[in-house]
Amino acid sequence: MRDQAQAFRWIAPESRVLHQIGNNRGHLFVLEALRLFPGVVTIHDIGLFYLYELEARGIDPMLAQMMHSSPRLAAVYGRHWKRMGMKTAANYALFDMQRELLARSTGVIVHSHFAKAKLQALYGAEATRHVSVIPHFAPPAEMPERAVARQKLGLPADAFIVATSGFATRAKRFDWMMEALEQVLAEGVELIWIHAGEERPHEYDVSSQLERYPLLRERTRITGYVDEDALNAYISACDLLLNLRFPSVGESSGTLARALAAGRCCVVSDTAAYRELPREAVVHLPVLDQVRSLACAVSALHRDRELLHAFGANARRYAETELNIASVARRYRDVIEESQGRAVARPGLLPPRAKTNSVLVLDGGADLSPQRLAAALGEVTGSCSLLLKFSSMQEIIASSLGDAPLLARLLPEHVALADVRILAPEDAANSNDPSQDVLPPELAGRGGILLRLEVAGSAA
Repeated sequence: MRDQAQAFRWIAPESRVLHQIGNNRGHLFVLEALRLFPGVVTIHDIGLFYLYELEARGIDPMLAQMMHSSPRLAAVYGRHWKRMGMKTAANYALFDMQRELLARSTGVIVHSHFAKAKLQALYGAEATRHVSVIPHFAPPAEMPERAVARQKLGLPADAFIVATSGFATRAKRFDWMMEALEQVLAEGVELIWIHAGEERPHEYDVSSQLERYPLLRERTRITGYVDEDALNAYISACDLLLNLRFPSVGESSGTLARALAAGRCCVVSDTAAYRELPREAVVHLPVLDQVRSLACAVSALHRDRELLHAFGANARRYAETELNIASVARRYRDVIEESQGRAVARPGLLPPRAKTNSVLVLDGGADLSPQRLAAALGEVTGSCSLLLKFSSMQEIIASSLGDAPLLARLLPEHVALADVRILAPEDAANSNDPSQDVLPPELAGRGGILLRLEVAGSAA
């Protein structure tokens, strides 16, 4: 085993650094490396909520990240998560965690135009000017012939085999696949389903859910985690590979690239990055009514082997041309060389952190909102004071009664209230007591609500 702490020991300032980052525990050290050594970052999974959740110590840093990603949604979903213990799959699709990656990189590579468009929509054209689109390469490994792979794995030579591969997650819609395959079997179509990959019961318990489908259960093999050679063999042994995603955040799939290289007919969801795959190279399923559509597709491809093989041949041709590793490598080289010497500062990303223990000021009244308060806090972490300015005690009372409870509504979930006091206008004008918070002189004659806050830092 390599010591990750030593992995970057000999990197010189002029070195060309390339980071590959995905959405699982194995990439946490890459995130740390990027903070030490800026470089070109390849993002394989647009969103990265799960990665930052793994890194965060407690819920508050994640709530801070969510507030930076989408303040309006974070006010609702953060409250549900912290106060009610409700965290749904929507969190992983709605909240983007790539602000830090964009800010700390000299160049960014994504695998689809969908992914780039999403980043541009969230962060703006200027902040994403260094983002390039390069497709996920098809691996150069020799994929065994179908008959050889089946013999090696002890699979029937004449069976119609449907395969899925990789980690079992909820977004891969095993629920839809199992229901569709059960329908196909009930219609008299004979097939075997193999899942070549690791189950993740905490995300989606495939084995448990399979009990609901008695016909499919008797014709299923779940391998667990397999090494690269075995994965290639299972993909090569199948007739049809299913690779669905919904909801999709623009992620790419290495196992799909392997299946294309093996010349296998692949069925994908017609959404996000998968929409960019050539129509003649993969079968696209409509997002709506995918169970019925998938059942029809499997039955039709089982019946029409010429069509099945035509899709497979087109898939291999696409892998050998557009996804060819030499072609992809040349494009990577161009991006890496272009990024040399590029500054990492990005407009609108990771602004300088405000000093703690200072007094922030925000006008109260009708325009006061959780979004304005979140913007005022900005990148503050730790202790700070916040004065909500009001012209009179009557205005404070009116604001509190109009949308009570005022502070509970305004404060983001990652902000804790340490102290609160009401300042009448004369308090603000005569706040020279050293035991009290020192207020800026421009507040003379103005009253308000003075808050002492503890602001959790984001996971970044």
